[in-house]
Amino acid sequence: MYAQGRGVAKDDAEASRLYLEAAKQGDVEAQSAIAQRLDGGVGVAADAAEALRWYRAAAEQSSVIDQYQVGFRHDMGIGTREDDYEALAWYRRAAEAGSADAQYAIGTLHAEAKGALRDPVEACRWLEIATRSGHPSARRALIVVETQLTQRDLDDCRKAVEAWVARKSPPKPATP
Repeated sequence: MYAQGRGVAKDDAEASRLYLEAAKQGDVEAQSAIAQRLDGGVGVAADAAEALRWYRAAAEQSSVIDQYQVGFRHDMGIGTREDDYEALAWYRRAAEAGSADAQYAIGTLHAEAKGALRDPVEACRWLEIATRSGHPSARRALIVVETQLTQRDLDDCRKAVEAWVARKSPPKPATP
C-alpha cells in the first residue's frame, strides 16, 4: 500500500518499516521485499550485508529468486566476501528448482573458474540446461565451451543433460 501509494500517500520509509515488521514474522515475500529495499536504499539506508541476510532468510524458505540472489552475492562479493563454493551451492538450489539464470550462472562459473571448480563438462551440462530453459545468453556460451571439449566429454555432457531432463520431467501416464 505505502510502497505504491495505493489509497495513501506513497511513503517508502513507512513501506520499508512494514516490510521489515512482516519479514521478522517470517513472511517470505516481505523478506524478499526488504532485501531489495536494503539493496537499493529505498526507504532505508542501503546495506548490502543486511540485504544478504534477508535474501538468505527468504531463500531458506525455498524462494527460488532469493536463492539465486544469495548465490549471486557470494559470487560477486556483494555484502560478503567472494566465495565460489557458497555461490555454487545457492545457485544449484535455484537451478534445480528451474531458474535459468542460476543454471547459466553455474555453467559460466564452471567455465571461467580457476582451480578445482573449473570443469568444462559441468559447464557444458549446465549451459545446455540453461539453453533448454530459455536463457538468452546460454547458447552462445555453450558454443564456446563445446569447442574446448573432446568428443567423449561432449558425450558425457549430453548424457548428464538427458539424465537431468529425465529426472525433472513428470512421469508419463500409464496407458491401458
